Amino acid sequence: MAKAAKIKPEVKTKVQAYLLGELAEAKRFDQSRAKDREYADQLLRGQRLGEVPKGDPQVVSTDAADAIESVLPDILEIFNGGDDPVTIKPRTVKSRDAARRMAELIRYQLAHQLPWFKVQYTWCKDALAYRNGYLQWGWEFRYRWRESEFERLQAKDLDEILWDGGEVLEQGQPWAWNGRQVGWLGCRVRERVIIKNQPLVKPLPPGAFLMSPGASDIEDAPFAAVRDYPAFHRVKQEAASMGYDLEGVSPGAIASDDETTARLAERGREDGLGASGDDPERGRVERYVCWFHWDLAGDGELEPAMATLINDKLVSLGPNPYQATPVISISPILDTHQHEGVSLIDKVKEFQHIKTALYRAVIKMIRFATGPQNLVERDAGVDLNSLLRGQPFSVVHVNAGKLGAVKPLERPGMPAEVRWFAEWIEALKEQRVGVTRLNQGLEGKSINDTARGMLSLMAKADKRIRLIARLFAEMGYKPLFRALIKLNQEFIDRDLVVALTAEAEEDTVFNPDELGGDFDLVVNVGLGNSDKALTVQQGQQLLGILGELGQTPGGAAMVTPQNIYQLIKTIIDAMGWQSALIITDPDQGGEANGRGGIQPAAGGIAIPGGAGSAGGGLPGQPGGAGVPGALPPGAPPGAVGAVQGAGVA
Repeated sequence: MAKAAKIKPEVKTKVQAYLLGELAEAKRFDQSRAKDREYADQLLRGQRLGEVPKGDPQVVSTDAADAIESVLPDILEIFNGGDDPVTIKPRTVKSRDAARRMAELIRYQLAHQLPWFKVQYTWCKDALAYRNGYLQWGWEFRYRWRESEFERLQAKDLDEILWDGGEVLEQGQPWAWNGRQVGWLGCRVRERVIIKNQPLVKPLPPGAFLMSPGASDIEDAPFAAVRDYPAFHRVKQEAASMGYDLEGVSPGAIASDDETTARLAERGREDGLGASGDDPERGRVERYVCWFHWDLAGDGELEPAMATLINDKLVSLGPNPYQATPVISISPILDTHQHEGVSLIDKVKEFQHIKTALYRAVIKMIRFATGPQNLVERDAGVDLNSLLRGQPFSVVHVNAGKLGAVKPLERPGMPAEVRWFAEWIEALKEQRVGVTRLNQGLEGKSINDTARGMLSLMAKADKRIRLIARLFAEMGYKPLFRALIKLNQEFIDRDLVVALTAEAEEDTVFNPDELGGDFDLVVNVGLGNSDKALTVQQGQQLLGILGELGQTPGGAAMVTPQNIYQLIKTIIDAMGWQSALIITDPDQGGEANGRGGIQPAAGGIAIPGGAGSAGGGLPGQPGGAGVPGALPPGAPPGAVGAVQGAGVA
């Protein structure tokens, strides 16, 4: 990330006052939402609910947690069970290769560089529980300086070190080969070692994101900020790369906000912020990273700006390198024209209250039924202490002629209406949330227990889940992929060499020049998706139809190898396997065979790797030039290839 520009004192004062005012309004606006999130967390934990008289059952129904934990696996399976949730399509024919390379790069970054599944789990669960789930994106560039000494250093490698900000500490002696200088001997340099140079994607905890009141969308909000509490030593480490002016900033007795404190108390935890022991470097600070618009150039035009406040002090100010607020919000149910959505907890909270009251009443009824009471006449001459103790095989003394003075209190059994009411409440909850016991695998008996009937019932219930998945894809995954494309195009400034898969036989090189272009994004999940078992069944039937069609004279022209490949790939992905490891794209298989397979050359001669021609042979063979002798020690690696290449006819 670029360093912040030098801040003029008068501009710094105005911006700091503006940001503090905007933060105060954003906090007041978020207070009511914070109370709702605190209440949602209480329902989600299911530890206490309402005031209960001493001695009464404390049990709490867990409908909120059950609904979320039932929906979450299905949603994560939709996004991770097969094809990419978002497909990158080229906008023009020229950008076709760039779109394919960008898709491969993003797939590699999500699978290998980022904790992608944990990010998805947290992001989606926050949305289901707290109405909005927030994800912050950006670019993480971390490095350290190292002094290195090279016995032989080629000139091109030295140029790359200098281009990256390094310097020569000791140049050494010129290194010549074949009368031409190719580098240096005994060279000592100071070079930059990159630790991380990749996208940054992290879910934000509830209450960490603030925005201007009244804004219906993050993009339309004139002000937005993200709050965190980093350790002071971490802030000092980031000062150079982030451009922080830490003069007058020191750690103090930082405390969590009321929402976080209540959440910790719900779990029986204490606030862990504040100074750690006697080491002030371990203390924490309150930091706000803010995005807004400001006239930084002084020309009267507002431009996207980014600033950081630490303990209410402006420590950095400059242009926004992302040109937008790098935060994405998703909601399971939209409250139209409002930023705040509707959570699953909003849908089930009243049922959780009713079922909690019902559970407590039933448990209390059972306790009275299993702990009987007796009717005793006053002055009946009965030993009440022995009667109250009620120990097995004990004796209760009764005066003569008073055996009928004690008799058990008869209580009615649990009425059938209670069980009916509980089942009715459960059915109402399933209708409202869209998650049935059948989907969870908890329904032992069903009215329609045939395979087709079960699939039909589950398909109807899955429509709600697929709708939520579609909203997540449109609101979250699609903007995230757009952001990743933008980050890769703007921040990758050197070749990236990676092995895309563990089975790859050669590395893949991503060149920054190959990633440019305009792309369209297409969402692949949502209401059109059917059950995977049904997809496999229908795909197998369609595969048989295409096989019969390909054997007919007119149908052979209608079915191509690419058609069959796409159908088989869809079936394999629906089964949960990685199709790339099982089947090869016929359009790419020919190229792969041409690189390393046995291909027929002109004249019917088989040549390994497809090299050579009918009139020439391989190096070292009749009809071709031989390989020259070994080069002297220390020769540049590039020279070996150049000499060998020159000997090929």
